Amino acid sequence: MVFVLYGNILATHYRIVLICAAEMGLLDTPALELREVDWKDLWAPEIFNYERSPFKRIPWFEDTENGVKLYESRAIVKYMAKKIGSPLLPDLTDPVEYAKFEVACSLELADFSTWTKPLLHELVQKPHVFRQPTDQVLVDAYKATLKRTFQGYDRILAKQDYLAGDDITLVDFFHIPSAHWVWMVGGLPEFGPIKYSSPCKHDDDGNNKESQNKEKEKEDGTLPFPSDPATESQRKADGTWPLPNTKTVNQSDGTLPIPGNKTESDGTLPIPGNKTESDGTLPIPAGPPEGTRTKVEGTLPFAKPNVDQAQAHSDGTWRLPNTETETDGTLPIPHVRAWWNRLIERESVKKINSEFWIALKNAKAPEEGEAKW
Repeated sequence: MVFVLYGNILATHYRIVLICAAEMGLLDTPALELREVDWKDLWAPEIFNYERSPFKRIPWFEDTENGVKLYESRAIVKYMAKKIGSPLLPDLTDPVEYAKFEVACSLELADFSTWTKPLLHELVQKPHVFRQPTDQVLVDAYKATLKRTFQGYDRILAKQDYLAGDDITLVDFFHIPSAHWVWMVGGLPEFGPIKYSSPCKHDDDGNNKESQNKEKEKEDGTLPFPSDPATESQRKADGTWPLPNTKTVNQSDGTLPIPGNKTESDGTLPIPGNKTESDGTLPIPAGPPEGTRTKVEGTLPFAKPNVDQAQAHSDGTWRLPNTETETDGTLPIPHVRAWWNRLIERESVKKINSEFWIALKNAKAPEEGEAKW
């Protein structure tokens, strides 16, 4: 039996499989063969073999014993665990254990990865790979949603050590790669302070690299990506690069024209059939319903909440219940933090995170227009 896994250490879902394979005792054994995929193979749709991965995503996998081919990380991990009888996959013949495991898998996919992946995209991939500005509005929205997820997780982990029960399972490891990367760049303060700048302080020869790593880091603690002299002259004054395929005629205000649309004198699109007031706003034909009382300035009055006035802030707002925060301003989720710390201290996790860190330090940003899907 030989499992063949194709991927790249910088890919979060590839690291899911690597961490789980290490936990199952498959990594660095003849039972698992790793084959590296170059990113440029994914950026060339005209030559990519979609039979391996219909969505052009890594990893993909083959079991040479029976010819089974898979291309989703969680399915790959569950397949390997089932075939070798790993205890990390609960007994699927036990309806209770199976249901508890599936509940945890659903939470990880819908309430955790759904938000950590786009957060990672905004904080890391957009600025460093696609050379686009981070959308802070989206970042704040993803973080706010994750806070609610963490509160739910904390309620679960207050009663058990891991998401599917008292024993660790595959689903706990599914969280690590994307969350660890976001955590490294400060995107998940709820997990607490990062305990180390690098999971691996020595190279393959045993030389201490900690001081050299610090010299290579930027002032904000992120790793620099080497610039390409061939494209450096194209950099804008603000340090960003122009996006490919956007050489279009701009309006005087810098926006792109919308073909076939006539604009008003202020540049906005006309709304057919609407008459405007003298100040340019749309008229509201109906007044307030009978019996409604308005304030002097025309707004509707809201009754004051029935709370102790002493609890009100100076700006007139009231405190919300159960929102005592940590000293760093995050919500208190002690059980989530304890669970996370147990995970990242496991030898398999430290090994893969170390290899990821080394690869990340040596990574070169793609040339302009090269990163495409």
